[in-house]
Amino acid sequence: MEKAPKISIIIPIFNGETFLGQCLDSLFSQTFDDFEVICLDDHSTDDSLKIISYFTQKEQRLKSIPMNRHFGQYFLRNRGIQIAKADYICFLDDDDFIDDDFLELLYKKITDTNADICLCGGDEYWDIEKEFRDVKWILNGAYLPDKQVFRPTDYPENIFQICGESPWARILKKDFVRKFNLRFDNLPVFEDFPFSIKCITLAQKISYVNEKLYHHRKHPGNASSQLWNRRVNFDAFLISKRFLQNLGFYEIVKYSFLNKCIYAINWRLESADNESICQKMLDELKNNIFHKLELIDEINNLSYTSKIVYHSIIDRSCST
Repeated sequence: MEKAPKISIIIPIFNGETFLGQCLDSLFSQTFDDFEVICLDDHSTDDSLKIISYFTQKEQRLKSIPMNRHFGQYFLRNRGIQIAKADYICFLDDDDFIDDDFLELLYKKITDTNADICLCGGDEYWDIEKEFRDVKWILNGAYLPDKQVFRPTDYPENIFQICGESPWARILKKDFVRKFNLRFDNLPVFEDFPFSIKCITLAQKISYVNEKLYHHRKHPGNASSQLWNRRVNFDAFLISKRFLQNLGFYEIVKYSFLNKCIYAINWRLESADNESICQKMLDELKNNIFHKLELIDEINNLSYTSKIVYHSIIDRSCST
């Protein structure tokens, strides 16, 4: 019987030919080598499959799973969770890349601490400018606990400020993911927001490696710039709120959660350069979402910077 690898790396791919090679090169240059790579191609129309085929000829650790039609990133990530053989799972976007010791350091930390999740730091790589930029949102040192292993109840006031909502820049215990049936929601945008909220909330042990090991590429052709301008949808925040309420945890982490929502919403607005869609988003926020999130009632209880961001959204107009 074939021995299972220790880590499964799940990569959803859609028209990723430009940067996929560097992404995979960074994986197969790891100092830790006991892993499998699951490449799920979402019916790409470029040469992504050819690049995957090239790597499969060299690497038995790579598994190619092509889709027969376009499903969306949420479906591919869920499919990857379903077929992963290893005890630990990582996610990697097809245009990002990682340091050579990413897997080694995360695997050592999560196994040494027996944590459900191990986080790590990262930065943004701006492709046009060819430069790395420090960011706080991937792993925010200002909110990192002194304890090397912690639970969400240890820091409820800032628990969601510790890390970003993306599923990458971390390693997850597969038994934890499957125990709680953690999956990505079928959403047009922010499909990873509820997943991250659920993971952080349900984890009994969270650890971290405070080093910049993950490099998130910013470029004009990535998913956010291609798709988000056309989509007005904030269901991810309402889904996450309902989850926390059903768990009986919402009142404990309410202010951390609402601070998180405000920054994510503002980032969404800032990334939209289509004025018509931007105005539709503002109308939806002011007339619906802010009421359902009860932000209007709670804004004075949030952080000073959240208040500023909230009022800037309220006062904003995207109309020409």
